[in-house]
Amino acid sequence: MQLRKNLPNMVSVSRGLMGLPLLIFPLLGEWKAAVVVLLIGFATDGLDGWLATKLEAKSKYGGVFDMMGDTCLSGGGFLGLIIIGYLPWPVLIPISLAGIADSSSRFIFCEGHQARDFFGCVSAINYFLCIFLLIVMYTHSAFGHAGWWLLMPAAIIIHLVLRTKRNRATELLFGKR
Repeated sequence: MQLRKNLPNMVSVSRGLMGLPLLIFPLLGEWKAAVVVLLIGFATDGLDGWLATKLEAKSKYGGVFDMMGDTCLSGGGFLGLIIIGYLPWPVLIPISLAGIADSSSRFIFCEGHQARDFFGCVSAINYFLCIFLLIVMYTHSAFGHAGWWLLMPAAIIIHLVLRTKRNRATELLFGKR
């Protein structure tokens, strides 16, 4: 029973741990392995929430673990590219600011507050752009121009994972349809 309740959090934590290989693989030139880790990590982004709903295992810390898993995965991916010189370090500034704004709003504003929802949507859009940039950089490094075929399935995975977050962002920005 305890395993069932903790499974969504374990998925979130394991996604965060995938950031370490993304930090190391570029240094070793293991681009194909990094692409596999990246795609698995981003594909599991929606899995933890889905499991929490299906198993009735939503917890107070589930959202925090999810956010930490996202941050560690994308952070490891970006740091790996920055360390080997593929990206300049200032790329992290807007990414970090969006994450800080979202995290801060979770503690400042109550659930359902418009400011909290707005910063959450800004963070979701930022995360979508981060995913896309990481997938482009890693697939290009792993496969060259022939690797662009991976972008379509990756875009579909990203779309499915972030569909609900984007729908909420659209509602906030443009109103309900």
